[in-house]
Amino acid sequence: MKTINCKKKPVVIQAVHLTNELLENPAECNKLWSFIGKQCDTKNYYINAFGSYAPAMHPLGIFIETLEGIEFAKVGCYIMKGIHGECYPCDEKIFKETYDIIK
Repeated sequence: MKTINCKKKPVVIQAVHLTNELLENPAECNKLWSFIGKQCDTKNYYINAFGSYAPAMHPLGIFIETLEGIEFAKVGCYIMKGIHGECYPCDEKIFKETYDIIK
């Protein structure tokens, strides 16, 4: 077996920092659901997951549909949008170690 050294290609992706302030503001929540690409029921904050409606809001974060299934994005993490439009949560510590914010 031969190992090779690899460097990840520099690509720019979008992210949203999930905060309590964001979750407590209905207008900002609607923007978040638009970013994720899901429909939002503004009364109950539901998302459509695998053809059925499921509660999306939780006091400590939100549930989002990822390529690996439904994942919990806790307050403080970043919701990333990949190069193919897929969304996934990223722990705040990992985000800060891995990404630089572009102004």
